[in-house]
Amino acid sequence: MLPVHIQAQILELRFSQGLSARLIARQLNVNRKSVARVIRRRSVVTSPKPPSPRTSLLAAYTPRIENLLSAAPARSAVNILQHLRDAGYPGGITILRDSPRGRVAPGPTPRRRSFSLRSPRARPLRSIGGSSATPSATARRCTPS
Repeated sequence: MLPVHIQAQILELRFSQGLSARLIARQLNVNRKSVARVIRRRSVVTSPKPPSPRTSLLAAYTPRIENLLSAAPARSAVNILQHLRDAGYPGGITILRDSPRGRVAPGPTPRRRSFSLRSPRARPLRSIGGSSATPSATARRCTPS
């Protein structure tokens, strides 16, 4: 935000002397868009306007979530999301899980499958060549038997 005395100069140069925004910006060494903003506003602002609070996507659906959870407290987040989608909810599941009001059970965790890299029919290695070789040389010359 521009200092108050600069804003006052911009308004004076524009409305008293009739200078263009581009010329005022050059004379005061201020960004042209900042000058245009002050001219459009037609007043000097001493403090910036505080930002308006944002509302959550869940705000409109909170009563429905509470009804669903009161009927079945163990209901999963995925199930609640399905009910909300039917009602027109545009958000995702993450905001539903992170919401303090909609503390929802995350649902069942998927099972992890494990597997072994060993073959049931692994064959021992045998050496190609003489037995007097060093272990590292033998390791390079080994093949399955």
